[in-house]
Amino acid sequence: MNTQDSSQSNCGSFLSTALIATSLLVFFIWQLTTMTGQRTALNTARQQLEESFKNSTPQHEQMIKQSEAVQAKLGKLANDLLTLANDGDPDAMAIIKKHGISKPAPTAAPAATPSK
Repeated sequence: MNTQDSSQSNCGSFLSTALIATSLLVFFIWQLTTMTGQRTALNTARQQLEESFKNSTPQHEQMIKQSEAVQAKLGKLANDLLTLANDGDPDAMAIIKKHGISKPAPTAAPAATPSK
């Protein structure tokens, strides 16, 4: 009976080892499949982001140019308004006082360091 018990014990050990190995194999295959799907999704998202960035860059540059043009026109308008106020126009003076418009002080150039 000893040989039969030993044979059954070996069969049980083999069966449990085979089940654990199969479970691990299934788990690793599932992990690999999941990671492959995530990688594909991330690559697709990256490509879409790059495409949208390429499409939006010209629009941003156009908006920057428009804002610079508006800023230049507004600066010219403010300078003209200040000139009118300095010439004594009461309406221009009222607008300047109401909105607190003033000519910016010129920025001083950094002092040159003496060379030795």
